[in-house]
Amino acid sequence: MLEGALKILNQFSVNGYEGYIVGGYVRDHLLNKKGKDIDITTNCLPETVRDLFDDNFYQSAKFKTVTVRIDGFQYEVTTYRTDMHYSDHRHPKTKVAKSLKSDVKRRDFTCNAICMDKNMTIIDYVGGVQDVKNNIIRCVGNPYRRFNEDALRMLRAFRFASRLNFVIEKKTYNAIKRNAHSMQYVSKERIRDELSKMLLEPYFKDNLKLMIESGILRGMPDTLKALEILNANYMDINIIDLFALASFIKKEPISSEFIMSRKELKFIDEVLRYAKKLIKKNIESRDLLELNEEALGVALKVLTILGQCYYKKEDIMLLYNTLPIKSEKELAINGLDIKKAFSLDDSPIIKEYVDKAIDAVLFYGVKNTKTALIKYLKEGKNE
Repeated sequence: MLEGALKILNQFSVNGYEGYIVGGYVRDHLLNKKGKDIDITTNCLPETVRDLFDDNFYQSAKFKTVTVRIDGFQYEVTTYRTDMHYSDHRHPKTKVAKSLKSDVKRRDFTCNAICMDKNMTIIDYVGGVQDVKNNIIRCVGNPYRRFNEDALRMLRAFRFASRLNFVIEKKTYNAIKRNAHSMQYVSKERIRDELSKMLLEPYFKDNLKLMIESGILRGMPDTLKALEILNANYMDINIIDLFALASFIKKEPISSEFIMSRKELKFIDEVLRYAKKLIKKNIESRDLLELNEEALGVALKVLTILGQCYYKKEDIMLLYNTLPIKSEKELAINGLDIKKAFSLDDSPIIKEYVDKAIDAVLFYGVKNTKTALIKYLKEGKNE
């Protein structure tokens, strides 16, 4: 990946342009970590970038970013920019900048604003190298202004701290607290995206209390309450686990705080169904038909965080594996069989007969055969 990036920088150089690797890759290079991707900044305009490289496409014409593909890797190449103003605490109006220094000064944190040239020489205008050495998250320039410009940066500060095991320096943290109200301008999708990543970072637990105390999640009371409980009884969770925990506490899906797909909402409903049964200690064979093992696992996790888990998954699975049938599809008769046997039209009573047949197999030892089940349903007798 680095080799391809250096090819891009050299191509800029031989054509009279500047080009630098910037951002997370340089930071991770200084930390002896493997970078995930490489961003490049240049004084070359997007149209010329496209002329210089055969395999490319516009990533964002608005933000003057072209994606260049070399040797199977993709690189986002962006023309130097400077931000003029932010209209809604999120989206800047930008213009082309004349220098690397101007471009760097618009970036969020010093650790993400370090550059590297084609000779792998480090260029640092903002003290980022020292902050990386000291494991510090610090805003570039005035922290209050940085967060007032783009409120999402407050969540990103906690995400980078959680990923890198860095400490958010005092002025930057205080600026987050002063700007916490600006989170109202960040879309639900972006908040979800940042939290999803943050929950999976290795040092999230170490930053959770500070994030709660910062106030940036005050506008999401159900999520905040769930995170407060998680902080008191921590275990690793993902974003769906968090949704489930908050929804169980609220007693309904927290769809007002996050946008969830129909599939996710259906899954959360399954989790809540299991959790309600488990917390009352009355899980039964009937509850395990059509078992959604993943939803069961999340329900157990939710109750564990709440300190109200009375079952082990192994015990439940042991019960499940002893079931004579594990779904309605395995039943030896179906609605059509019942319709014929009882000369019924399409009516709700067919479903009642199916349910009785399932209970007969699960609880009363009736053989799962068509003959035995029809006889049971007609006479109430086991063959």
